Amino acid sequence: MSLLQLAARYKKPLIVAELIFFLLFAAELIYLRKMSTVELSGATAVAVLIPPFGVWLCFFPLCFLAWFQNDEPDFFRSAKLVFFWLLLLGSAAIWFNIIRMSVGKGL
Repeated sequence: MSLLQLAARYKKPLIVAELIFFLLFAAELIYLRKMSTVELSGATAVAVLIPPFGVWLCFFPLCFLAWFQNDEPDFFRSAKLVFFWLLLLGSAAIWFNIIRMSVGKGL
């Protein structure tokens, strides 16, 4: 099964999950804004990272589906494909560093 078929098959659950993660992230930001100081324990810090990570996990399959669903193979599709994978790898590196720094601080 190709990546496009897999993303198309799970499109609706991905959209629902992404919306839920967005709502959780918005609620989290509103809550943190109202707090003057926040002391994060290990479990709390992990809970803070879950909604944005969930949005990231749902976003890229949906983005891949939207960008490449109806494209004919040509040079521009190849360029978009390279850009997509570079964007994905760059954001994965950022998440890796966020998690690595969090673990280094006592998570």
